[in-house]
Amino acid sequence: MTNEQPASGTDTGLLAILQHISDVQDRAGLLDGVMEAITYLDSEDGCPNGRHALGLVAKELAGEIYVALDTVNLPKIGGVA
Repeated sequence: MTNEQPASGTDTGLLAILQHISDVQDRAGLLDGVMEAITYLDSEDGCPNGRHALGLVAKELAGEIYVALDTVNLPKIGGVA
């Protein structure tokens, strides 16, 4: 059942926060998978170019997560971060 009433500003802000959290959690899950692959490849002493490429991907994901969690980048709720 869908709610057909318009959301208030606070509800909209809360939905934005929840979506933001979900997006950051998705990135953290990707980072976890990349780190697991790096650890495996390192333990097998295999695919040095792949390990390097995955390291670059991990650094980029970590940077995105870091920036997304900075309070100035959080969605606003009712005019307040």
